Amino acid sequence: MLLQDLHALQIHILQALPAHYINIQYSRSLLLAGKFDLATAALTRLIYPRSQSQSSPGPNLRPTRKHINAEGPLDIEVASRVVLACSRELFDAAGSTRDRSFANAVRCLEMLPLEKTLKQTKLKEGGNQNGTMK
Repeated sequence: MLLQDLHALQIHILQALPAHYINIQYSRSLLLAGKFDLATAALTRLIYPRSQSQSSPGPNLRPTRKHINAEGPLDIEVASRVVLACSRELFDAAGSTRDRSFANAVRCLEMLPLEKTLKQTKLKEGGNQNGTMK
């Protein structure tokens, strides 16, 4: 996936999430802290089992496939790849000067094309190899 595509996809997903649930700063913080499981969960609208407290879950609770809302913006595997790519870009950027590193990290975490990601997911499910659906 090209970096521009990753950026566009990130923006699209983060803007699609409800404002009261998550925001761009929260996603940045998770990735900067290396909390990749939580960042992935955030991108897939993690839903915790009702048997647990209705309040926010603790930081040690790990997401699993059964916690994921099937109607969320991304499949868990796609979200995991997005988070991994974001984190790589973020930490690559951290090797440069401070201002540029921050700008690159922000740019990386502010952008994502949901259409393209969904198309790639559908390809795995039955599309042909040139990117069009059957």
